[in-house]
Amino acid sequence: MPESGIQGDMVAAEVHSDDHRVKADFDAAPYLSNATPFDIAKLICCDWGGDYPADNVAQASDNKDVIRVLDYATIAPDMGFEVNIDQDQAVMWLWKNRGYELRDAALKQAHRMNGDLAEIAEENFNLARRTLITAMQPSQEQGLPEPTIADLGRCMEFFRALEPAAASLTGDHLDKFQHAVDDAVHDVSDTGGKLTSDMASTANNYGLAYQIALLTIMADDNVLHSLRDTLTEVVLEAQKAEPDQCPSL
Repeated sequence: MPESGIQGDMVAAEVHSDDHRVKADFDAAPYLSNATPFDIAKLICCDWGGDYPADNVAQASDNKDVIRVLDYATIAPDMGFEVNIDQDQAVMWLWKNRGYELRDAALKQAHRMNGDLAEIAEENFNLARRTLITAMQPSQEQGLPEPTIADLGRCMEFFRALEPAAASLTGDHLDKFQHAVDDAVHDVSDTGGKLTSDMASTANNYGLAYQIALLTIMADDNVLHSLRDTLTEVVLEAQKAEPDQCPSL
């Protein structure tokens, strides 16, 4: 998965030569902003990287570092390159910026090309919609800037694990995870300013999903890793207690 310093309304992507001697992080959003439904369908069907449709994203870029990688791959003997795009960020960006029409048209074409990957993409688009609604609520109510695409992508990743697990947790198991989330939100609220505190209060009022959305935006990676570990722990405990009732992570 691309790991870059890309910020704001951008989509992380990376390109590297086959020998990994040269590589570059870049923004895939300009390509997505002009992509046709067929272009998006092809990206869906190559799982957003490692094939010719993803190569086109780098080849369309005017990023100097990307051009350097492509030049090296062209000049060096028996050399190629590979491109990978952050799928969650790409799907979130498309949903947020290009909406229903492009999504529906791209998925329709993708289903004809690769039904399995198209189904995964459709689930991801639906998750992106739910994530966007949830993550925007606390910041909108407090008049703060919107979360970045990177923030929303992290939130999607956490929700993907959280939704099936937390939905089936009950009683002591759910309380244990809820307490961990409450503590994390409290810590974020204490270390931030008034606006952070106000956002935390709004998230607390709306419930668990909104708290998680706030934490993926405001907390550091160690907090998120700790919460994921706690979620895994309570799911395992619930599975031992009621093995037929709780899904694995």
